[in-house]
Amino acid sequence: MPDQPAAVEYSRLRLNLNILSIVKFNFATYLTIGLPLAVLPGFVNDGLGYNAFWAGVVISLQYIATLLSRPHAGRYADSWDRREW
Repeated sequence: MPDQPAAVEYSRLRLNLNILSIVKFNFATYLTIGLPLAVLPGFVNDGLGYNAFWAGVVISLQYIATLLSRPHAGRYADSWDRREW
């Protein structure tokens, strides 16, 4: 198998690093979104002493905030031209 030019190897490395940075960003994003869902109900119920109803209210606030912010975030993301990236 012939050796590939250094430019091809560099472009593959660059592509892999770009993909890795996207994967790391997605991991951090989903971690910050998902971690409160695992921690908050127990904290509200056990730590603060409220019942399960209030723990559910606290969790549902995150969904309501998501529901209200998605249209604005979508319009904001659509306002960027794809070539600016």
